[in-house]
Amino acid sequence: MKLKIFIYACAIVILTAYAAAQEAGISECASSDGMRMTLYNPAHLEAILGAAPACENGILHIKAATGEGRRAREWNIGYLYGDVETQEGSKNIVVNSGSFMSAPENKAMVNVTGGQFAINAENRENLVFDASKAAYFQHYYFFVCKEDECRISASLTPSSAYLNMTGEGLAIFNLGYEQYKTGELNERFLNRVSNLNNIYLANVTYLEMQAFTKGRSGFGDIEVYSDENIKLRRYYHRQLNHSEEGVGYQGYMDVVFANNADVFGDEGLNIGMAVENEREPASLKLSVGSEGIIDLSKGAMMAFSDNSLYEACAVGQEEDLKLDSGVCSFFSKSEGLIRLKPWRTKITTTVQTPEGETIHERTRGKPFSLALTYPASSAYNNLYIKEFEANDVESRIAVKKEGARGSMIFSRDDVAMQEGANWYDFGTGFKSLIYDAGGKFYSLFECMLDTRECYFDGTLVSGEFRRMSGSLERCRENSDCGEGRECMQKLCVRQAGCQQLTDVNAGGDSASAVDIVFISDRYMKESDFVRDVGYAVNGDGAHIGILTVDPFNNSRSKFNIWAIYSGETMVPMEFSDWLGGNVPAGRYINSLGMNCPAGDRIITLSGLGFRSFANFGGNAYISRSNDGEWFTAITVHEFGHSFGSLNDEYNQSKGKELSGCNAGPPNCVTASAAASTYGWSDENAAEAVSNNWRGCGGDCGNWYVNNLRPSFNSIMRYPYEAGGDVFNTPSKAWVQRIIENYNS
Repeated sequence: MKLKIFIYACAIVILTAYAAAQEAGISECASSDGMRMTLYNPAHLEAILGAAPACENGILHIKAATGEGRRAREWNIGYLYGDVETQEGSKNIVVNSGSFMSAPENKAMVNVTGGQFAINAENRENLVFDASKAAYFQHYYFFVCKEDECRISASLTPSSAYLNMTGEGLAIFNLGYEQYKTGELNERFLNRVSNLNNIYLANVTYLEMQAFTKGRSGFGDIEVYSDENIKLRRYYHRQLNHSEEGVGYQGYMDVVFANNADVFGDEGLNIGMAVENEREPASLKLSVGSEGIIDLSKGAMMAFSDNSLYEACAVGQEEDLKLDSGVCSFFSKSEGLIRLKPWRTKITTTVQTPEGETIHERTRGKPFSLALTYPASSAYNNLYIKEFEANDVESRIAVKKEGARGSMIFSRDDVAMQEGANWYDFGTGFKSLIYDAGGKFYSLFECMLDTRECYFDGTLVSGEFRRMSGSLERCRENSDCGEGRECMQKLCVRQAGCQQLTDVNAGGDSASAVDIVFISDRYMKESDFVRDVGYAVNGDGAHIGILTVDPFNNSRSKFNIWAIYSGETMVPMEFSDWLGGNVPAGRYINSLGMNCPAGDRIITLSGLGFRSFANFGGNAYISRSNDGEWFTAITVHEFGHSFGSLNDEYNQSKGKELSGCNAGPPNCVTASAAASTYGWSDENAAEAVSNNWRGCGGDCGNWYVNNLRPSFNSIMRYPYEAGGDVFNTPSKAWVQRIIENYNS
């Protein structure tokens, strides 16, 4: 790395010191071009350091002699520039309008520059700098005092450097220092550092340090106290910006790595904590505003300033922030809500191929242990805990309250109370997703503080509980399921009515018709669900519906529309490896669909956020919340898979074939197949070749990038773009044959 010496334009000041130069013993060290000069007393410096300084083109090269006899040696301190003041018998060196740079072999790479700084050489192997009226620079960052009472001191040894900041100071990235001096640097780039001792800076572009706190110390936007040496890190990332500053503004996350520390921050900040050494007892406590809320004893956690940042973390996109993962959290005092997503901490394992190539694989592995402690009077009275990872059987979240007995323990497949406690004694209602290891799906367990009622998958279970199993109920007959439930396919499901929506479409005889059953998920009102079924079938006036496009439109009498309003806020979920998230549990949907015995295809309209999908010749799952105004068009696309077994006409390169890959007749075929069969005309095949309508099959990587699709766009490609409101000719002909032969 190219060494830089920060030399201020102080030549005029130094050159006016000729009168001082006349004083006995003062020498001038001038550059060959006369533009740089250092004034100093060689005899004083040699007496202080034990080694004579050397003049090198206007700059003093200083060394220090240490030890005696066989232990005697010299170490290369570095370089001085400016007006160097010394006094006979003193161990202090004062530099006016100058700078210091440590020697290249010193890994600390320290620079000090400014109006005045001092070096105390009482111990020649540990030089002590006072840079309160200057700037201390190391590893990409300048440290300066913000207030007059601030003091910056640093120690420099042959192998290391440590910085002390007493009072309020700032750390400024080197590219912004010149702007800071002129007052032009935006305040958001000023990183607060206060009352930290023995700061050891890491050689990384983001701000990272090891330090001891001195009372309640400041770092970035947080304050922290600890009795041990802790690590502090400030991340910068555009994705952390959710202010009105604009896309270019980089937001911050201040992270504390320690075993025991108290961290203080306001709501609306990005704060991280991670236990440094889990072999020892640990307690990282986070206070949000005036309330001491979280105590982390194992693992890591992140508190986000914005709900959308929390959601990105909750669905596993926190890698984009390049943070160590951990529990995601969001605090909203205005809503009285705390939201948690239990992620284990990522660990990195190194694997080598037989050829010696190193591969880094990041996996979630280290469990966490976290306690929420509510004050006796708390602004937070609702808690939402998303699902634990399916293979995480160790992590725990405990809920406590000052003055209440025991605690409430949340884990992957259970919510348990300690003996003698009731959940409402903690002053918070909650929602928790509980895992069924046998069925591999999640269910919602919800307790409401205002009514003191608890529901499991929408069914009232009790107002008081000691332990709630996460497993859905298995059954042989209806009597096994209790009131309001019935046994369907050996699973207890809510009794739900099946109504035919003749207002949506009159239909025909079920013996020869296609009976489509819509099932609700997370609809609080039946009227909203029925309205959306109507939109999905007949469009909403701005977007297509199933029966507004051919060949379905010209066969409306062949379709019956049925609806099952589940009456539940949430259908149980299961994890989809392909989609990388939770979706409505297919087995439960099938069982619930038995309430409509005439049903041929099931379409679930869900308020859960996921990528809508369908099984070929099976059911379709539509994320009403994720697809927004386009959900009707997406429903037509997915019904094309479900009923017509049509293929996707887009191609996404995933690098490997996934379970979402689909190709073949009639609408994703090779050029030779298109020219011979599947409803393609010769003209259509020639047009596809000449226009290069290639690439289809969905998430297929490079498998079908050369296959032909019958049109540039259609419903089976991008239904939300121009031309995406119709099926192309081969697809229409294919589906028409299925309709005509259905139940014939």
